[in-house]
Amino acid sequence: MARKVGDVVTIIRDGLTQENFPSPGVNETMIEFMGKKVTIARIYTYDNRRRYRIEEDGEKWAWIDGMFENFDYTIDI
Repeated sequence: MARKVGDVVTIIRDGLTQENFPSPGVNETMIEFMGKKVTIARIYTYDNRRRYRIEEDGEKWAWIDGMFENFDYTIDI
């Protein structure tokens, strides 16, 4: 699914663990976002994987497609 900057997505509600996502990894702060809607702030590629930064964590952590539930909606800017 093609996501873009400004899209609102939901972090998965279950399974956001270091074991399931060794790369880029998961930390306690990221786990707090489970089940919450977040906004994609930036998209880039690292290790041949598309990665995302979200507004709600100050673009601090790397997120990947598997960490998101199905696509929610797009905000037109």
